Amino acid sequence: MCKNTYHMNCVRPPLQKKPARGFAWSCGPCSRKQERKLEARNTPLVGDKALDGEDEEIYEEEEEDHGGLSEPVKFDRQDQESHNPGARPATTEQITQAKLWPYRYLGIHCRVEDALDYDDRIYPRASSRLGPKHQANTHQWHGRPVELVKPAEIRRKYMKSGSHKKDAKLIKETVAAIEAEKLSKEKRPKWVMDEPTGYIHRGEDLDNNDPRNTAKLQFRMPDASEVPKTASNDVDVYEASLEQRERFIDQYIELAKTKANSLDVEEYSTNFLDKALELLHAEGFNIDRALQRLVMLEKRTGLKEPDLNKEENRRFEEGVSKYGSELRNVSRHVGKSQKHGEIVRYYYMWKKTPKGQQIWGNFEGRKGKKQAKQIDTKLVDDVADDVDDSAFDNAKASARKRGFECKFCGSRKSPQWRRAPGTAPGTTVPADVSSKNSRDKSVHLMLALCQRCAGLWRKYGIQWENIDEVAKKVATGGGRAWKRKIDEELLLELVSANETSSIGM
Repeated sequence: MCKNTYHMNCVRPPLQKKPARGFAWSCGPCSRKQERKLEARNTPLVGDKALDGEDEEIYEEEEEDHGGLSEPVKFDRQDQESHNPGARPATTEQITQAKLWPYRYLGIHCRVEDALDYDDRIYPRASSRLGPKHQANTHQWHGRPVELVKPAEIRRKYMKSGSHKKDAKLIKETVAAIEAEKLSKEKRPKWVMDEPTGYIHRGEDLDNNDPRNTAKLQFRMPDASEVPKTASNDVDVYEASLEQRERFIDQYIELAKTKANSLDVEEYSTNFLDKALELLHAEGFNIDRALQRLVMLEKRTGLKEPDLNKEENRRFEEGVSKYGSELRNVSRHVGKSQKHGEIVRYYYMWKKTPKGQQIWGNFEGRKGKKQAKQIDTKLVDDVADDVDDSAFDNAKASARKRGFECKFCGSRKSPQWRRAPGTAPGTTVPADVSSKNSRDKSVHLMLALCQRCAGLWRKYGIQWENIDEVAKKVATGGGRAWKRKIDEELLLELVSANETSSIGM
């Protein structure tokens, strides 16, 4: 309440732990102020018992000790009003705000009497964000990183007896070893700790051949002295610049790409290029030895590239022709000889090949998308408005003998036409049943929205309906007042749209 901070051990009585979730701590004077504030409102403390005389004396003693006063704290009228805003009459603004939303979301951390305060927020109170649920448990920092050591392995030996092993006693040597281990732990620095069970050191910069290495280094840029010197350079100690080292790597990659055909992979294959760089690093940046090892690799085991034989490739193409891009079904069609991950990788490389474009491009499941892309958008561009891209130009449409039909009301006359929602560009409908299969564009009408329907859709997001039908809905509406109100508002908007539009019903 007063926002002052105290040590948990310095208050009286001392706090043994942080208050539980949903509770807070306040000092003695603030607790007394809150009590007087509630008494002024004549509001009882919910869930609290009335304080007896002994408790009252304890409060006074705490106030005297806390504030260093010889007498209880006294408040005059002005001070009481300044500390008790709820006792003052509410202002007009506070009353107005309370009437706008007179509800309070009382969560598990709220008190009912807080709702009587005009300045109280309507939102539920959140709990404290302290504790192990919200903060990480970290070890104490001793001035240097923690050093983990393997704990001593003490073999426990028991005395021979006829009783159960749980009741048996350890021999003297085992007890002495355990005591010595305890003494060594007490004497060692605090930053030295035992390794947890199953702990593995990871991320250490060890050699690739080291069995403890958990992060294998595949490639790094060569140092200045690791790049082979050229024949024109006669200096004994050759230090290559960064630009020369980058040029050296680029030249090696260009040479490696020439070997891609012998491995039956594309020269831009990422697995192939990664393996080429890894071999160069493993051979100490010797280009000749790296290329010799590169051409000896196998496509599947060395480069981890999917490799299908003729029978598997035939089944794969059959699966794509049957299931399309449903690769799980394609994998089952190919069989268990290839893993699902290999089929997925092979598919995304195969679909770009001429055979893949032929099979996947003619798949029946893609015809809808293909037709949508091949729609003649020139119909729209020829009659589009030059200023408003959502409207059509009637002058251009009449010059090219193009007609329109409203998607919502079916009207074919309007002073202005706009694009219809949910309709692909260039979508047409036949002017009559006889011209349904005709290829003549002049006998087809473009789907659009008339001025009336466009206004209703763009303003309110509603489709035009027949006024008589809406009037029947309003008249036969049930007991739901909100639905009847919506139908009445829709009817008013439809009537208003008909009046402002130049088209008659």
